Amino acid sequence: MRTLRICWLVLPLALLACGGDDADEGDVAMDTTVAEMAPVPDAPVGAAADSGGLVLQLVPVAGAPSGMGGEVMVAEDPASAGGVVVAVSGAPAGATLAAHIHTGDCATGGGVAAPLEPITVGQDGSGRSSSSVGQTLPELRDGNHYVQVHEPNGSPGAPVLCVDIVPAA
Repeated sequence: MRTLRICWLVLPLALLACGGDDADEGDVAMDTTVAEMAPVPDAPVGAAADSGGLVLQLVPVAGAPSGMGGEVMVAEDPASAGGVVVAVSGAPAGATLAAHIHTGDCATGGGVAAPLEPITVGQDGSGRSSSSVGQTLPELRDGNHYVQVHEPNGSPGAPVLCVDIVPAA
């Protein structure tokens, strides 16, 4: 009986000795939230969006203003065939940017397949436009289309951002 009491006293002490305040690298504190343990990465280029669309990262072309970037979401639009949202950042404040879907690819260029609504840039350098286009998402993902944003206040002006619409797998 006396041995049992000693075990009950020694067991908690042994457990405390194994623990401690010094966490090993990789240990997670008990009060850490899930978001702190595993941050959610940005959607990779060509990743499917929650709505069944496609999210693409616009890439600056030679001569683009420093720090300018953005993304494009291409999705099915129940009101028409397809919908395209273009969002930019780092653009000159107050500018208007033309954007189009072109045939071909960013490297070789091509003609305009569908004009997109102009992007009006706010004082913070960001802007956004939403457009309905006549092509469906599978038609746009045929490996022969790209989205291009043109320099501010041009008609349409030189390209500053571009992304190929990745083919369907």
